[in-house]
Amino acid sequence: MTRLKGILWAVLTDADRHRLLERAGQMHATPQAHHCTLHYDCDFGDVHHYIGETFTVQTIANCWDDQIQAMTVRLPEMVYAQIAIPHITISKAEDINAGYATQMLQRRHFAVSQAMSFTLCIEFAEFKNPPCPS
Repeated sequence: MTRLKGILWAVLTDADRHRLLERAGQMHATPQAHHCTLHYDCDFGDVHHYIGETFTVQTIANCWDDQIQAMTVRLPEMVYAQIAIPHITISKAEDINAGYATQMLQRRHFAVSQAMSFTLCIEFAEFKNPPCPS
């Protein structure tokens, strides 16, 4: 039996997406500002009970380097995330994978404090092309 694999993420509303891009200032060519990844490469059966839940995040800092920009966020205690540094990727250079934001946040980067709040809704996105096993 094949297990449904994908990403559990918390998605911004369209209005909040536009507000985040406006307030943070898009620094790179390709806008993102779509979601905060909670679990990457998870089984639907393990996380389906979270789908549809909403919660509010507080932003901490607008962070960037020459290839990507991300807003770090503080998740409520009730929300468990697999990601070491919860964030919303804001913008990226054209040839950069949005997942690079996680790497950038673990290295030296520019940052400025920026406090905002957003309500996110948890969704599951099935992998179209599942990642190769580790």
